[in-house]
Amino acid sequence: MRILIVEDDADSGEALMYLLGDFGHDVKLVQKPDLAGAVASEFRPEAAILDIGLPGMSGYELIEALLALPELNGCRYIAVTAHAGVDMPKRSIDAGFDHHLTKPLRVPDLLRCLDGSADPHGAQLVRKEPTGFDSA
Repeated sequence: MRILIVEDDADSGEALMYLLGDFGHDVKLVQKPDLAGAVASEFRPEAAILDIGLPGMSGYELIEALLALPELNGCRYIAVTAHAGVDMPKRSIDAGFDHHLTKPLRVPDLLRCLDGSADPHGAQLVRKEPTGFDSA
């Protein structure tokens, strides 16, 4: 599967790119959101993983631009963010994302979003596992 990652944090983006590459995917990483449209038009990804908190352009603004590109018709969009606000999954789905994941990403959840086996009717919110310090 061709996967586009738009992530401004170099370490996070490269780690995700290598991980997905190890699963046999063809992956391109873009760190500057203003370049994502041109790269996507040429690469024609089947899935795009977009960070919500990008500099200069939010992931919500970026998906609006990508959805306008006819050559990306059928692309699966996954929002990722380090912020776990209660309303964020709904906002992501309303913006056009197929799934919403919170960082740190859990690999099985990401793979289910990519292969289409995750809930196709709404957001999938992935939360951190309890640490033992969380109140019950």
